[in-house]
This record gives sequence, C-alpha cells and structure tokens, in this order.
Amino acid sequence: MGMRFIALCVVVANALATDVAFVQPEGQQSPVEVDATGRYVACVALTTPGTRDDGSDVFVRDRATGLRDNVTARAGLGGLASESSAVSLSGDARWVVFSARRRVYLFDRVAGTRREASHGMTAENGNRAVSDDGRYVVFGAPEENYVQSNWLYDRVTDSVRKIGMTVDGGRYAPDRLPCISRDGRLCIFPALWPEGGSPNESSIFAYATATGGLEIVSRNTVGAAADRNCWLPAVSGDGRFVVFSSEAGNLAPGAPRGGLFMKDRLLGGITLVQPVGGGSIDSGEANSPYSWFADIDRSGRFVAFMATLDRADSLSLYRWDRTQDATQVVAFDSFGRPTNGATYPSITADGRSVFFSGHEFVRPGVGGGTFVATFVDGSTAPFARVNFQPDGSTVPSGYLVDSGAAFGARGNGFSYGWSAANPSARDRNDARSPDQRYDTLVHMRAPTWEFALPNGIYDIQVTSGDPSFTDSVVDLTVESRPFLSGVMTSQRRWLSGHRRVTVTDGRLTLRTGPAANNVKLCFVDIHRVTGIAAAFAAKVNFQPATAAVPEGYVADSGQVFAARGNGLSYGWNASNPTTRDRNSPTAPDQRYDTLIHLQRPENPSARWEIAVPNGGYEVRVVGGDPSFVDSTFDLRVEGVPTLDGPVSEYPRWLDEIREVDVGDGRMTVGNGPASRNAKLSFLELIRIPTGPG
Repeated sequence: MGMRFIALCVVVANALATDVAFVQPEGQQSPVEVDATGRYVACVALTTPGTRDDGSDVFVRDRATGLRDNVTARAGLGGLASESSAVSLSGDARWVVFSARRRVYLFDRVAGTRREASHGMTAENGNRAVSDDGRYVVFGAPEENYVQSNWLYDRVTDSVRKIGMTVDGGRYAPDRLPCISRDGRLCIFPALWPEGGSPNESSIFAYATATGGLEIVSRNTVGAAADRNCWLPAVSGDGRFVVFSSEAGNLAPGAPRGGLFMKDRLLGGITLVQPVGGGSIDSGEANSPYSWFADIDRSGRFVAFMATLDRADSLSLYRWDRTQDATQVVAFDSFGRPTNGATYPSITADGRSVFFSGHEFVRPGVGGGTFVATFVDGSTAPFARVNFQPDGSTVPSGYLVDSGAAFGARGNGFSYGWSAANPSARDRNDARSPDQRYDTLVHMRAPTWEFALPNGIYDIQVTSGDPSFTDSVVDLTVESRPFLSGVMTSQRRWLSGHRRVTVTDGRLTLRTGPAANNVKLCFVDIHRVTGIAAAFAAKVNFQPATAAVPEGYVADSGQVFAARGNGLSYGWNASNPTTRDRNSPTAPDQRYDTLIHLQRPENPSARWEIAVPNGGYEVRVVGGDPSFVDSTFDLRVEGVPTLDGPVSEYPRWLDEIREVDVGDGRMTVGNGPASRNAKLSFLELIRIPTGPG
C-alpha cells in the first residue's frame, strides 16, 4: 500500500481510490461534467484538435460505446461554443446546457432540438446548471445597467425570471455563477448582502423555484452571516447540503481566514471541510478560495474539490467524506505526490467516481484530457434503526423503539438499552421538527446506551437535540472515540454525526463525555458494512493483567507470542513483564494510563507481533506515559517509521496512523536505532480492502 496518503490525511480504511483511468483527450483545460452514473462525459473542446481555426464545440462522450456526440453541431451552432465555458448535463444525459455566441442554450439529445434559455440576453452558464428533468436552467446575465444578475429559465413555460444579483457589476466569472439542485427545487448563488462584513461582501443564497422564497445559506450556527466573501457554491441532489468557499472567519471553528464549508440546511450545522491531520484549509495566498471548484454527490456525503494543500504552487484534487470527516487524494503523480494540474472535478451521483480535467503529467505518456478516479467505499446494508420516544408515540417507519429501559432483550429480535433504567422520553409535537424522529427524544440521564450486534464494521448515525429547548451541550463517544459535540442554538436545534466504527466486543456503545450537559438522543441508525467481507480488525491495550481492560480492546500484559484464547494470536519475542498502570489524572482514559516498556533490561530489544492475514492495513499506534516525559521514539511497524521523536509535557503521547503491508502473516512492531525508553500504550489495526465483495 505504501504511505502516500499519510502526509495529508487520515485515510478511511475502506475508502480507497483505484488507479486513475484516462477517459478522453478532450477536456484538458475546461470543466467537465458527468451524468449520474458516469457513463456520459461532457466538455468543451476544439472542433479540430490542435487547431483553433474551426472553433470549439460541446461534446458528450458515451463511455460504454465510445461514441462522441457533437452537441453544438447537431444544434446548428457548430464551432461556436464558448471555449472557456462550462457544460451542464442532466442526470440521464438527455439535456445539455452550454454557452455559444454569448447565449445560453438547452439541447435535447433525444429529440435533437435546442432552445435558447437566455431569451436574447448576453449570458453564461456554469456547471450543475440544469435540473435532472431538464425543466429548469440557471445562468448569469447582465441587466440594462450592466449589473450582473442570476436568472432561471423554465422549459415548461418557456419563460425567464430573475432570482438575484451577483457580487458586482463586472463580467461573470465561473466562481460567481449559480447552480441548481438536481430535483430542481433550489437555485444556489452568491450575491451581495449588507448583513455581511461590508456592503461589498457576498453571501450564498438559496432560491426556491416553486415559491420564490429566499434564504441566506452562509450563516454560522448562531445565525450570523459570513463576515467575508463567499463563492463557488455546489448543492446536493435534494438541496439539503450546500458546499461553498469563503474568506469568512466567523463560520466555523478552526478557520480564522475562511475555507471550504458545508452547510446542512435541514439541521443548521456548518462544517469546515478539511483533511484529517492536515490542518485547516484557509484562504491565504497559497490556498485562494477562487481555486476551490467543488462538486457534491446527490446525498451530500462526498465532496470533490481542488486546492493547494500539499505544495503552495500546486493545485491537486481531493475527495472529502462527510460521514467519516476524512479527505483523500484523488490522483498521484509518478513520485507519489498529489498530482499537479488535476482540476475541475465532477462527481457521480453516488460519489464513487470523480472525473476531472488533467494535464499530461497526470498519466505520463498518455497526454492531457479527462480522467476518472474510482473509489471503493464498501457497500452497506441497514442493520437496525432505533428511535428514542415514549411508549405509545407514533413509531417512524422502519425503526425500533427505545423508551429508556435498561439493557436487555427487547422481544423484537434485538437486545439494547441503557446502563440503568432511564424513563425520560419526550414527544414534543413541535412544528419545527422535520419529522417524528426529530420530535421525540430520551434524556441521557443514564450515561451509557448499548446495542448488541456481531463484531464488524458499521456506519453509524447518531442524532441528538430537541425541537423545543436549546439547553444541551453535546459530548458523545461511540466505541470510546469522540463522535458528536457542540452546543445547541436556535439556529441549530439538532446535531447529527456519522462515522464508520469497528465493533470488537459484541456491543455498540454510546456514552456521554466529560463536557456533556443535558444531552438528549433522538435516533440512531446502524448500517453494517458488507462490501468488506473479510476485514480483519483488532484493538490491543498494553497493561498489567489485573488492570481494567478498556471497552472494545483486548489486553496484552507482556506474554510471549501465542494464541490468547480470544480469537487472536499476539505477543512478544521474549517475556516482557514491564507493564504499568499509572492511575494518573493526566491520562484522558484507561488506554493512555496503561503502558508497556520496550527497552527495559527484561527485554531490551522488545518486539511485538500479531498474527494477521496478509494484505494492507491501516494501523494506529499510541505511545507515551502520563507520569513521565522521558521517552524518545523511533517506533516502526513492518519497518515503516510510525512514532518518531521525543514526548514532552505537551504532548505526553505520540499518536500516528500509517498504512503498512504484511506479507509473512504477522504484523511486527519494534524499535529503530533512535529509540530511547520507548513505551507503548495501545494499538488499533484494520485491514484495508482491495475491492468490494
């Protein structure tokens, strides 16, 4: 597998990019757009490659047959396409929107007919400019006073209406053009708004096509509008999630100079899109928001975007997973670095494939054009859904009921419940609730809730909140890891978190954290990851045999390698009884409070191994000591440097994730030559899938 992801991000173990494939020579320097499935690819390209004499045309390529449809030629506008313009494609690739002769056209590829959507105005369209049914088209065009405005064309009525002004009176740029949700319900666009940082700052707006209603999208969780400019919006298929770039420093923590954000219009939350472990994406000179062209899949889970995260002068492509809060590189160059010159992403409906424009060094020897990177995320199947509510309240379709009973068999085929009886359910009947799941809740007066299930990998969604009261501070862990946190406000009455977790003890465990106050659970969705049939996983805590074992972990107390009687075989090259349980208040939890020495006289060259199937693994290793800062690490997993450097008062622990390959049936952890008094706290590993099934 190698380590190429690690410098930029934590890679989700079951979300890997396959080799990037070359699609077509067209689209090297212009935006591309794909249909819902990725079968059809549209872009603007020179009519005759290598010469500009014949102008430019809009082409739609069928990847299944290899046939290329010259849309502008069929529309009677051959060679007249705006060379630098974007193309928009409906979900079934029937409808194509493009600019030619400074007009915007809608072309029906089935009927072979065209309409001028711009109705005689000097106009330009962007990507994502047409609804899936081809009824609505959004574009930008000036009015008589040269103020640039956004417009909506309705194919059914053959009419145009204005939906708002843009940032300024200058010529349209791609970052200032509107887009539309695939269901046609919402138009999203940037426009001036005096509530922002200055009269010349722009906010992101949503316009309802059915009612004409307008809302500001670029607000933080307390309702304040962005204090600096916002651009480059993209919207999920149903309009719930909007992603945009902004220089604003007041939208989300960790982004004092702005960044790339996602707004949840349903729950009111706003998230900074950033690579885990890679630092914030801010809008300094090297990371200008003008460069962050982004696209979002239909469900709002995946965002593909371009940014300069790795090298200040190098634009690369990334894919962010909202449910995992993890960022991945879309394409690498021959040196294993995020490739320069990969731009203009277009993502399929399911988020599994990212198409993009690329220069010749994306694939040396192939030349520039359009490329596609396909990801393996693992398929999921619903396992259980639980709604927290009073007995007798209406049960949402497909959900089990939890009304606060202590853990036990519920008589519905499942066992779940609380650490103690918790009869604190509520049914608010509040008009602000999106549906019954958000209207009902149980107070977490008992701090722990569990659900019995087979060991494995699960996608978990947890929603907390209250439609009637904003008196909660949420701090929830799932499987001992931070999962959901935040303060409720009138603008954000619910918090919803998504993560992929590994269960190793037969119970999914939710627990309140130390900052929690008056937390209320609304519902939990559990999906089992089925596309990773043979994923091997283990969590090992290094500790004395008599110490409490952290939930979900197995203990290692220094024994020689052998079968441990828990389904795993692991241990040391020689007896290593040098464990400690510090009982220190500086330890965040038991995992950090216990440890084992790797260089004591009892075993001065200690080496630890665990038997695993051969393959690639993601490994998390934590080393340190809550009571002493006397270690320098040179710890290696399968020879790969993992923990490197000294500890200090802050941090007392080193915590790193690496990808390694195992070829001999054992994963090996040992010291390098620079280690001094190394101590191992705990280790987590999971096998990385090579494909679905």
